[in-house]
Amino acid sequence: MKKTILSTVVIVTICLTQVSAQNSTTVPAIIAESFKKEFVSASNMRWENVSKDIILVRFNRQQDNLIAYFNKQGELMKWGKKITFDEAPKLVKEKLESTMKKYEKSNGKLFVTHVYEIIEEGTIRYYTNMGNDNLYLALVSNYNGGTRIIKKAPSDPAKNDGVLLASQTIK
Repeated sequence: MKKTILSTVVIVTICLTQVSAQNSTTVPAIIAESFKKEFVSASNMRWENVSKDIILVRFNRQQDNLIAYFNKQGELMKWGKKITFDEAPKLVKEKLESTMKKYEKSNGKLFVTHVYEIIEEGTIRYYTNMGNDNLYLALVSNYNGGTRIIKKAPSDPAKNDGVLLASQTIK
């Protein structure tokens, strides 16, 4: 149950862009120190309180856009980077394409807006947002293509980080 809640928190925070909240977040020293140890060459940090117990940091390292989640004790819970749809494993892409086709029949053409490769508990998972002006889907996949929808809702660009601004169209 905790994994499901945390997975939902991950995908929702990936979707939401709250620049004002990120800029005003006070970061406890224990988290800041843990972050510095884990991500030495990080730059352009943007912090956000995801819940009372979890803090998200979005940052850059070299050419990558990364995210990391810390608990209030300063422990790194999960982290990863934004990738393109084409960088996802073949089985993940196939399952996502299948899911898109299924929902396109009743909702129109869907677009992938974000794919994140996240490491949690030693396992790589792929969090994907897709949608259009009618529908928003948030999914989590494992390396072998096992995929489940963790959020399905009518599209709301204000809450879903501009689903209409698609970065990748699946043909």
